[in-house]
Amino acid sequence: MDPKEARLHMPNGMDVPHMRLSGNLTFVNPDGKYLNAEQQPMLGFYIAVTFVYGGLLTFWVARMRKFAEHVILLHTVILVLLAICLS
Repeated sequence: MDPKEARLHMPNGMDVPHMRLSGNLTFVNPDGKYLNAEQQPMLGFYIAVTFVYGGLLTFWVARMRKFAEHVILLHTVILVLLAICLS
């Protein structure tokens, strides 16, 4: 398009020539998600990994409670790392 013919088309039918706009653009896909086309196929993977980490975290907390008298600092560090991965 020729820059001399560039116009901003307003919803009320007015055409505004020579207007400069600045700001952020947020795009929403037709299904209501904000992911771009490259990340869209990974959505299922991200959901699955969240459940895996949640299961590991639950298992680890249960094991730590069962063997509370044998817990050392390393076990607590692993618990914190699992919690960070889940968030």
